Amino acid sequence: MDITLLTKGQVARRLGLSPERVRQLSESGALACQHTPLGRLYDPDEVDRYAATRAADTRRSHRSVERRDSSSRDGGADGE
Repeated sequence: MDITLLTKGQVARRLGLSPERVRQLSESGALACQHTPLGRLYDPDEVDRYAATRAADTRRSHRSVERRDSSSRDGGADGE
């Protein structure tokens, strides 16, 4: 089974990030890559997994902000 690997630039476009940010994610271990003589290459399935995790984190973050906003409108914990 042949897997077509993606370049850093392709991953950046797919995720809407800069190539530098993709490199940082690779170095931190957040986005797996393969080091090759051509540079870092990325498995499309790994990129999709990262994108799904990032989307889920964003949704959780938005819900948290919505709860805080609702709480502050209702008087919140400080009783205002």
